[in-house]
Amino acid sequence: MPSNKGASDKWSAEPKLAIVSETMSLSEKELSRYCREKGLYSEQTTSLKAACLQGFSDIQSLNVA
Repeated sequence: MPSNKGASDKWSAEPKLAIVSETMSLSEKELSRYCREKGLYSEQTTSLKAACLQGFSDIQSLNVA
C-alpha cells in the first residue's frame, strides 16, 4: 500500500484491488481492525469496492469478456 495511506485517489489500481480483495469477506469488526492497521477509513474500502464493481459492469456492457 502506498505511503500516503489517506489519499486513496492517488493510488494505482493494484493497491486498490488488493484492498478490495483483502476486505471482501471480512466482518464489520474485522474490517474495522483492518482499517485501523492500514490507516484507512471503512468508507474508503466501500468506495473502492463500488468502483471495482462498476468497472466490471462497464466491461460487461461492452460485451468484453
